Order: sequence, then C-alpha cells, then structure tokens
Amino acid sequence: MNLLHFLLNCAGLVLWWCWRPAGFEPTGGWRSGPFPNVHSLPAGGRWVFLAALAVLLTGRGWLYWQLGREVDWIAALDLGAVRLDFHSGRPGRMEVFSLVSFALFLGAYFAWLLLLAALSRADAPPHPWHRAITGQLGWLNRLPAPVALLLPVLLLGSAWAAGHPLLADAGLVAPARHPAHLVQQAGVVGLGAVLVWEPLVVGVLLLHLLNSHLYLGNHELLRGVSHTGRQLLRPLARLPLRTSRFDFTPVLGLGLALAGFALLRAGLIRLFQRLPL
Repeated sequence: MNLLHFLLNCAGLVLWWCWRPAGFEPTGGWRSGPFPNVHSLPAGGRWVFLAALAVLLTGRGWLYWQLGREVDWIAALDLGAVRLDFHSGRPGRMEVFSLVSFALFLGAYFAWLLLLAALSRADAPPHPWHRAITGQLGWLNRLPAPVALLLPVLLLGSAWAAGHPLLADAGLVAPARHPAHLVQQAGVVGLGAVLVWEPLVVGVLLLHLLNSHLYLGNHELLRGVSHTGRQLLRPLARLPLRTSRFDFTPVLGLGLALAGFALLRAGLIRLFQRLPL
C-alpha cells in the first residue's frame, strides 16, 4: 500500500507538470521537451489535467478505504518531529489523507526546487537545468535565497498551527495545553521541513561521488547532478581531502549529510515530546 501511495503521488505530480509545464518548453538542445504533446495544447485546454488530478486524489481516497481496510493499513504522514496515523477503516479520513499527503508531496517538490535554485544562483552562465527550475518556481524564484530556504519551514509550521484544532478534534493529536504550547509545536514541526531535503542532498552527493570515480556517461542530467554536488561541497573545498588518485571530499560530505539529518530528526522528535518548555 505504501508503494502504491508513492506511485500515485508521482502520477499526481506528472499531472501537475502537464497542467503547468513552465520551464519544460522545448528548446534547441531539448527539441521535443519532456511533454511535447502538452505544449501544443492551448492554455485553457490544459485545465483537463488539473481536473484529472482532482479525480485522482478523490478516487484514491476511496481506493485506500477499500483496499486498506482489508489489510488493516495505517496510513501515516511523517512530519519529521511527529507522525500522524490515519486508520484506513474510515473513508472520510482516507479522503483527507489523500489530499493532505499530496499537498505535502507537492510541497516537498517545491522545497527541492528552492534548494536547487539557491545553489545555482551564482552560476554564470546559468546551468541549462536552471531554466526548468526557475520556470516551475515562477515568482518564488525572485525571493532572496535565505527567505526562499526558510519558506518551507514557515509554511509547514503555519499549517500545523492552523490545522491543529481539527487534528485534535479528530483525535490524531493531543490538544495543546495553552497558546504558547501550540506556537512551540509549530516551530518544531516547521523545522522538520528541513528533513525533506535529505533524499535530494544524499542522492546528489552519492551520484556525484560515483560519477567522480566511475564514468556513468555524459548525460546532461549527470552533469547537472555533479555541478549541484560541487556546490553542496563548497564549504569543504579548502580541506586537504584530495590525493592523486581519490577525492575524499564527497565521502566526507555524504557522511556529514547522513549524520546531520539523522541527528536533526532525532533532536526534533525528542524536543517535540518534551513540549511545552
């Protein structure tokens, strides 16, 4: 069920791309584009993909209820500091889970784009993939880098504060003891948004490590990944980690990333459990 949920989230993201393919328009080096038939549609005709996304999100809630109750599936939303469990035996909760989980999935996608955009802003000339990133971000790309990177934290924390009364009424979380308690929870949950970058950072550094010592090809994607990996490793560039045969910088960077994200997750969980302070 968890694999099915992930695949349906990916399908929903593809429908989002088809509805809003900004940044993926064909160019000279990418003649067909990733969605060549979509670009031939008028802007008004692409609303069918948004309607299909709404049908997918509504329909899969019903599907989760039908299939999940047979296997006693507990659907979970991992917010880093806290996990929300939705029992699949209740159709209403499965519909809410379907909508909220995709909202978080889409939010994670934009958080990845914000990090990639922040890392590539100093490029001159910009990397070819920068165009797709900025096209998807739209006006968000004009935000200063510190504000852009802080935005996922602020949005997740605000969403927790706004939705907490409903979650408490549904029995998914304990009621806040006082307003300051809710503010503290929102701050800790908001910081959990940083954990959404873990798969991106670890994946980029791992591919960069492999591509640095094992030739994986000359594809544009691999060049972009290696470039992003070098940007992530810039704080370690001055350390004497290179030999004539091997560069240990990606190894150290990967280890620091894994340890840092693991410590952050454990710290947020422990801090959330100790609230209110």
